[in-house]
Amino acid sequence: MYQKERDKLYLRLNDPYEFTRLRVVEALGKIGSEKAVDALILTFLNDESKSIQYYVINSLGEIGSEKAVDILISALDTQEDIQDYKWNRNIINALGKIGSEKASSAIISILNNYVNDKRYDYCCREIIEALANIGGQQVHDTLIHLLQSKKHT
Repeated sequence: MYQKERDKLYLRLNDPYEFTRLRVVEALGKIGSEKAVDALILTFLNDESKSIQYYVINSLGEIGSEKAVDILISALDTQEDIQDYKWNRNIINALGKIGSEKASSAIISILNNYVNDKRYDYCCREIIEALANIGGQQVHDTLIHLLQSKKHT
């Protein structure tokens, strides 16, 4: 795609029609440039539509840029009584694709909120998969501890 067309694409992030903005977010996820990451982060922060934000999270995960990690971590709902698991699942999947160890603590905190509640077994599997993609000593220690504690219950 030529620069002129890309510039037009960025302008369409402010289109009044949500469907148009969704398609632009998807396209920027495929382009994957640093400029696309910056534009997606701004869209995430400024667009009031949860649907747009959801698509931005997906696109940021597909691009895999470290620049997105802090904003995604700050968007996680880390309260014990999590209201919207789909929101967290989307962010956790994106962070797992990015693979930044920086995200480990936040994701482990959410895992700890879910791990003893049977209603969230499927969620724990997805969280563990994201953590496995991230790797690192903290993740290793957490998963070993989790396996050992589950063995005794």
